[in-house]
Amino acid sequence: MERIFLLMNSHLHQQILRKPQQDQLSRYNDRKLPSGRLAEQEVQKFLVSEGFEILAVNYHSRQGELDIIAYKSGLMIFAEVKARKSIKYGQPFEFVTELKQRRIKQTAKIYLQHCYKELEDQPVNFRYDVFSFLLSSKECIWYTDAFQGEA
Repeated sequence: MERIFLLMNSHLHQQILRKPQQDQLSRYNDRKLPSGRLAEQEVQKFLVSEGFEILAVNYHSRQGELDIIAYKSGLMIFAEVKARKSIKYGQPFEFVTELKQRRIKQTAKIYLQHCYKELEDQPVNFRYDVFSFLLSSKECIWYTDAFQGEA
């Protein structure tokens, strides 16, 4: 089985980013971690391979949680990873509701205030991305700039 990463930008343009060889795939039958954590680990590996530095994983505040915070060349992304075994109840990205988006934005603001004060001197762009991971096909769609908001 192959895992495919697709890039979806705000114009819903698809582009295959990577199709790894069989020996590069993680073993999904290892049930030590919940499926969501496995998807997050795969997304982390992918972002690192794309040149991003992972700043935080599963950052919690009273407002919510940020799955992955990554940085590359003046761009910080706050990534939400949604994983589902099938599309029986909808695509994984459909579970990033307006309430979830609001919580992500609030948590991103808290993260910046408490954990990343050194950015005050540097111009940095922020983006909210969603990774929609379908476990049955090992397919992950990357929605860049999935929703708008200030951090």
